Amino acid sequence: MRRTNRFLAAFGRIAIPNITVYLIAFQVMCLFMIVGQPQSHFEQKLVFDAARVMQGEWWRVITFLFLPPIENPVFAFFAFYFFWLMGTALESHWGTARFNLFLLIGALATIGSGFLAYALGAEGIGGTNVYIGETVFLAFATLYPDFQIYLFFILPVKVKYLAILTGIMLCLQLLVVGWVEKAMLVAAVGNYLLFFSGDIVELIRRGKSRARQKMRQSALYVPPSGDAMHCCCVCKATEKTHPDYEFRYCSECGGKCYCLQHQKEHVHQQ
Repeated sequence: MRRTNRFLAAFGRIAIPNITVYLIAFQVMCLFMIVGQPQSHFEQKLVFDAARVMQGEWWRVITFLFLPPIENPVFAFFAFYFFWLMGTALESHWGTARFNLFLLIGALATIGSGFLAYALGAEGIGGTNVYIGETVFLAFATLYPDFQIYLFFILPVKVKYLAILTGIMLCLQLLVVGWVEKAMLVAAVGNYLLFFSGDIVELIRRGKSRARQKMRQSALYVPPSGDAMHCCCVCKATEKTHPDYEFRYCSECGGKCYCLQHQKEHVHQQ
């Protein structure tokens, strides 16, 4: 923990405050170029392409971060606003250094997986900032699960449900894409897995604990027979499951049924 704090303190000296604003500013400028000159295919000059980088187009290791999330100006405006909302919330929660590190790990993972694909002979695979944006969303939804947005400007939805849907879609992509794309996808979401690995393990542990608890409760529960006349409200025994039991009804407890043993032990409930 101390080493981590020292590293973050050192990294914080070069971290960029309000980095979300700068990313959005560059994306807006690129959006104007793409929309204003569609015949130039300007977006293709920004995508990370390891083969092109090796040929001297070094700027691609940075410019893929400036690709706008969508080319429709109206929907892009709302996408920029939501990205700003998420980014500022994460920076406020984590601090500038930690949030910058989160984005940097996502970018380096995308670049590294792209070079790996190039080294293994895969062609036509370009890197964008789509997965980085998705990890920002997943991080935001993990920290603020009950934050509510209006889907299609009408339907109120909590971000935790959209995050679950995003996770399902990512898992489905893992099933259908090739192994190179699988490696790139896992690498791209590596920053989220790294930052929230402890929370994921704790969530799995709690899920298993609840499952075991439900199994123990179901093992102790004896469902009453459908045609039983008497059923103890404590142990659920009936004259069908326990023919040797005697049953009594307590008028002071609202007419509840007890087996003879629990009738003697019970405390009246008004």
